[in-house]
Amino acid sequence: MATETAVTVLMRPDELDVAERCIERGKQAFTEVGAALMDIRDRRGYRFVYKTFEAYLEQRWGWSRRTGYAYIEAAVVMGNVLTSAQNGHSPNLRQAVELAPLGLEAQREIAGRVDFSQTTVRDLRRIVRDERREMLRGNNAELVKGTAPVPV
Repeated sequence: MATETAVTVLMRPDELDVAERCIERGKQAFTEVGAALMDIRDRRGYRFVYKTFEAYLEQRWGWSRRTGYAYIEAAVVMGNVLTSAQNGHSPNLRQAVELAPLGLEAQREIAGRVDFSQTTVRDLRRIVRDERREMLRGNNAELVKGTAPVPV
């Protein structure tokens, strides 16, 4: 029985650049998807073929309402926290979804103190939960999404 040895071919710097550009495009993709879905929903582009936005999500993309709206919420969060994110690390899709229940200022405040590259979704969920409790306890309910007008 012959044994096979795996040979690792080390990456060249130009290959690293190509791989990292791919990652950067992928990181931006969910924001673009969310913005496109928001535009289709808000301007009723789905009505050419589908009666509802939810039917559009399900039949065109095979997504639940929850999935489609998660992309939309994540895109909104990204717009809110882009300049506040610590060390230039913006949240990924799942992290952005966790921030979505918070208002604009609370999202920015958390983004300013959390390093998204080092924070798990579970940790961020705890931070958001604690933040919401503290805001409600301190009568800062306007910082929780839905309790104050959303800036345009």
